[in-house]
Amino acid sequence: MRERRTDDEFRLLANRRRANSHKIGRQNSEFKTEENKRRAEVHKIERQNDEFKTQENKRRAEALKIERQNDEFKTQENERRLKSLKIKREEEEYKEEERRRNASRMRMSRDKYENNFHLMKLNYESKIKEGPTHICSCCGGLWFEYSIKEFTVEMLRNKGLPKEFIDKIYYLKNTIIKLCVTCRKDIMLNKVPNLCLSNGLAFYEVPDCLKILTELEERLISPR
Repeated sequence: MRERRTDDEFRLLANRRRANSHKIGRQNSEFKTEENKRRAEVHKIERQNDEFKTQENKRRAEALKIERQNDEFKTQENERRLKSLKIKREEEEYKEEERRRNASRMRMSRDKYENNFHLMKLNYESKIKEGPTHICSCCGGLWFEYSIKEFTVEMLRNKGLPKEFIDKIYYLKNTIIKLCVTCRKDIMLNKVPNLCLSNGLAFYEVPDCLKILTELEERLISPR
């Protein structure tokens, strides 16, 4: 144990001597330059290792993230970047490269917009292809499929709507209640839609004697 302590003390003293010697040596500009070159070479060799490179990039990113939390550092860094960019932009080669990048970015953005518009157009055309054929159980209007949402009585009851209210707005009796977006908005507020057929807007059932009329005769006797 005593020998080990002696070795540790010797090691500590040796490290101190080396540190002092190194400190004195770095006061010499030539020595400092040579040492920096050696370090750069060693670092260059180490960065050829992908694992070391990844770890170093992570350390740098974390350190920069912490430093950028300081507003003063952030401001200074932004100023340095602006100055560096300003100097680079004085070079014709860099300026031309930047123009190419901007043009490429704008072209990609335009292509993306055109592709999105084309997809939206195709989507719209596919949805209206069949036409408005879905009937709302409340107002009796014809709607596209995407404007209709299906419910059951139980689903509406679970939303807190009274049975009497459901019976009133559920005019066209089917197993599935189909509600358009307009009626659905009022119904979810426990309000009878203005265009609900139960408000006296439903047509009377056509008697058999009127079913044989021509279109012109129907128009002549039609109440509206």
